[in-house]
This record gives sequence, structure tokens and C-alpha cells, in this order.
Amino acid sequence: MICLSKKYLQNRYNKRCFKQLEEKGEYSSDILCLTPEIYKKITLKYNTPNIFIQIFSVLISLCIFIKNPQKRNKLEQLQCKHICSRCEFYIKDQGRCGICGCFIKLKTKAKIWKCPKNKWPE
Repeated sequence: MICLSKKYLQNRYNKRCFKQLEEKGEYSSDILCLTPEIYKKITLKYNTPNIFIQIFSVLISLCIFIKNPQKRNKLEQLQCKHICSRCEFYIKDQGRCGICGCFIKLKTKAKIWKCPKNKWPE
């Protein structure tokens, strides 16, 4: 079992991830205990980067795209979306990547934007 303080978890993970951890874990006073498998599964799926990192990432990506506005064709976009839909980091209900926080529908459009785990074809 992994046992961590509630305060640590609230500071370390976003609200959505923390809520999932709370639902699956067992409390003992202010300590939350989970199996390593559940802890890893939840934190990988629900803990997207914070909003400031996402905004910074989007701004950098847009600047790069403006300099090199090559788009993927429809087939390439569908291949990338299909790969994402089967990925362990994909957040289905939001249509987002759990690693970078990007919306997959938008990220697959430009050739300059890449999968953070290098799963997309070149």
C-alpha cells in the first residue's frame, strides 16, 4: 500500500485527480492509502499539467506553427487520433492528452506538433 497525507495529495495533483484518488483510496485520519496499481493508474490518467504550463505550451506551439504552418492531411490526423484514443494517457471524456494537456482534435492538425511520448508516425 502507498500511504500519503491528504495535504500532500491536494498540493501535488489537480482537483480531478485528487477526487479520483479519494474515491479509490482508504482513509485513516488525514492519510490516504491506495494500492500501487490504483495510484499509478489514476495519476497517469487524470493528472494533466497545471493551467499555466498548458498556456505556456500553447503559446510556444502557436509561435512555432506560425513560422511553419504545415498541416497534416485528414488520413494522418485520423491515424494520430486513433493512436491517442488507445493510449493509456488519453482522457476520453475531455478529448485530451494526460501528459501535455493538449486537446487531441487540435494537436493532430499541424505537423509541427508531436506526441509527447513519440507514438505518432512522422
